[in-house]
Amino acid sequence: MATNVFCDLCEKEVGQDDSFVVESGACIMALHYECGREIQTAMTISLKRDQARGHSGETKVNVVATMHDLLPLEARIQRLESVWKLWLNEAERGSISQSTFGAMKTLLGM
Repeated sequence: MATNVFCDLCEKEVGQDDSFVVESGACIMALHYECGREIQTAMTISLKRDQARGHSGETKVNVVATMHDLLPLEARIQRLESVWKLWLNEAERGSISQSTFGAMKTLLGM
């Protein structure tokens, strides 16, 4: 059965028994267990490298994002917002047409 929920790392559809959800304020992410392990491994390697360089074990996050990094994220957020608006408008009217589903797939890049 399709879930219509996609992993934030690999962007493939997740199932009910192969994934988990991370919620942080207004941000909700779904990740496959395997993708989560990849993130954990990368974090562990990074922490060990930092400690080997003599940095303290304190947790400090220095995120430097360029506009190039932020534009794809902003575009995804706008697409999701458009899809939900479209879905809610159709739901209020009581019918979801085939063209609406097609538009939703297009907006989500499916």
